[in-house]
Amino acid sequence: MLLHGIPATPVDVEVNGAVAVPNFQFGQMQNLSSLSGTTLTALKVKLAGTSTVAIVAHLDAAGAPKLSVFNNDIATLAAGKGRLTVRHTAAAPAVDVRANGAVAFAALTNQNEAKADLAVGTISATVVPAGAATPVVIGPANLAIADGTSLIVYAVGSLSGNTLQVLTQSISGLGTAPTRVDTGNSPVSDGSSASGSGGASSPTTTASTAARSPLAASIVAAGSILYDARDHVRGVQPASVTVGAIGVRDSPIVGVGVDENGALAVPGVRQVGWYEFGPRPGDPGSSVFAGHIAFGGVDGVFRRLASTKVGGDVVVRFVDGSSVAFVVTRVERIDKDELPAELFASSGPAQLVLISCGGAFNRDRQSYEDNIVVIARPTDWSTSR
Repeated sequence: MLLHGIPATPVDVEVNGAVAVPNFQFGQMQNLSSLSGTTLTALKVKLAGTSTVAIVAHLDAAGAPKLSVFNNDIATLAAGKGRLTVRHTAAAPAVDVRANGAVAFAALTNQNEAKADLAVGTISATVVPAGAATPVVIGPANLAIADGTSLIVYAVGSLSGNTLQVLTQSISGLGTAPTRVDTGNSPVSDGSSASGSGGASSPTTTASTAARSPLAASIVAAGSILYDARDHVRGVQPASVTVGAIGVRDSPIVGVGVDENGALAVPGVRQVGWYEFGPRPGDPGSSVFAGHIAFGGVDGVFRRLASTKVGGDVVVRFVDGSSVAFVVTRVERIDKDELPAELFASSGPAQLVLISCGGAFNRDRQSYEDNIVVIARPTDWSTSR
């Protein structure tokens, strides 16, 4: 990512002798992911394919033009956590960054950064001179700390020149994979077994094996840009899913993450939750959908998931009208405490994983003992993607 933080200085950015970004203006940001793995000879910066950097043209504390390179922290975040990074790239002295009235980052100086992993929520942020409570030079501004997302805030411009501005960058996809999927707290309405059709002890299986919310920060910024930490680019989002054999037709899909306990945050009883920090359906890796079997005395969207048969069809439609079809290759019942982490793989052969609850219902704990897991592989795309 390239960021322009020098007021009143439009420039052309050259990469290896050729103009790559013409008329680059103060407050603008440019995605450089297409240059991953190349060396920018003029800047002497190596953009490695396994990390992300931010190149910032800004003013130093005295007001002279400066080029700084920051390494973006893309380490995995714990469940229910987001990362906040503040970078001082403005012509201004040392500052304190306050969060909800308390000093969060003290004596932050030009060309440096401070960061912390925080609980999901919204904080009110202000910037003041180091060691003082006033005057407030930036803010107050509400910053949304989102699950599995890193929010990077840049202060640019000049304090004496009255050109201070804030730019923001978001990196998503940093959350941990869910460790548990709970999709039911009540028996199904007819009291029948949730283990599979015909009351079998487990669903039919075969020996064959099967091969996400943009940050809603309310801070007013001169510019912002959203990145995904995964290697592939997040594209068109899934909108609905059909599993015709069990009566699921165009059920709406909602992007979800994990809750504070590390469990998948499953949506309403008639909605299907897509783990949006994993692959899209049809992309390499496991795309995971989860739906309730029954919740609050109401049968859920995946009430009959255990009745799914190998060879059955699943169709996922996207918001642009395209779709991808899958064929079911495996149906299993798994102890809820032994759900394999591989079901949330972010790489490898493309597969769709549908999860709900099943097995015996424990009335004391108001939960099911097992998970029903359906694995399907893509057959073809209806539209070239």
